[in-house]
Amino acid sequence: MKFTTRALLTAALAAAVTAPALGGTPPDPRNIVAILDATQNFGDTRRAVSFYDITTLTGTVFNQAPLFSIWSGYEDAVSSNFEDPGAITVNPKNGTVYMLAFDSGNPGVYDANADDHDGDYDLYRFNYNAVYNHWVTNGMVSNSMYAPTSGPDGSLNPQHPQHVGTTINLAGASEKIGELQRNEDTASSEPFFDFAIEYVNPATMVVLDNQWGRDLTTGEPTGAGSDVHANDHGI
Repeated sequence: MKFTTRALLTAALAAAVTAPALGGTPPDPRNIVAILDATQNFGDTRRAVSFYDITTLTGTVFNQAPLFSIWSGYEDAVSSNFEDPGAITVNPKNGTVYMLAFDSGNPGVYDANADDHDGDYDLYRFNYNAVYNHWVTNGMVSNSMYAPTSGPDGSLNPQHPQHVGTTINLAGASEKIGELQRNEDTASSEPFFDFAIEYVNPATMVVLDNQWGRDLTTGEPTGAGSDVHANDHGI
């Protein structure tokens, strides 16, 4: 699998239930890391968040299959259009995982196929604890793929097109919970995935919009000197 730099901003998790590791019993709590596979075109976990057990890790995490992965489903199943995720974070209090995805298009334009507004960021919540509990009580099959019973566009029981095996559809596995405004630039060199999300404390999440082009909402001019720090690092 190919991972972007931002995908390697991993998050440590503690499992909500105690379960035997594959081949033995791990210390309590079990140590899990979440890794975003932001690969665009190939890979059986692309555009999904994968969860690895590092409790008794030998070598590197990339030498083993994930316990399971969670995929949000298609942004638009009619066009088989994936979300474009670029950042994840974890609530340190309860282990809930959040994912931020870039949404292209003109700001505010409603896309009926996706039941979504274009030109912003889409915010997702992944219910790690519910998925982990389901995985434990259903055989702990390594490299399982989970998705919600209803995708963000309303399509039922979405199946990841490149994952080997049947995608397990679990109610509440993931949920689109909001759309966040982003800096908008008409420059062709605008970075699609230059953003981050992080928890300051269990009650406060921040979003860093690291857009480096001009901000159309403030009427910035084009050309040299139009890139200002106020829009480079918007929180």
